[in-house]
Amino acid sequence: MKEDGNGRQLWNRIDKLRGSMSIRELSERTGILEGSLQTTRSLGTLPKMQMLYPIAQALGTTVEYLYTGIEENEYSDNPVFRKIASSQLLFDITSRLANATPEEVEMIRRLLDVSKPSYMQ
Repeated sequence: MKEDGNGRQLWNRIDKLRGSMSIRELSERTGILEGSLQTTRSLGTLPKMQMLYPIAQALGTTVEYLYTGIEENEYSDNPVFRKIASSQLLFDITSRLANATPEEVEMIRRLLDVSKPSYMQ
């Protein structure tokens, strides 16, 4: 695995949020093996979604913030968005999309574009 600039930024955000919490304590709070956290962090690689959701939960933030560093966005005040951003639903969706073909992802994107609620248009 090679270092990823985005991965390094993500780990910097995680480190800032965890403050004095050790990797061992983060491991205990998330159920992720300490060695997996240490390796991914030291290499500066982007963790898989299976790691990010429990990390975000343990640190009291969202996966969106860990990925982007943006705490607020145009949907932040929307209760549906807030629920999804801090729930298992986002984890479930991204986990399932990880195994989808590019054609399937494109079809899902098109379906979502067609069925956007009015507040997202």
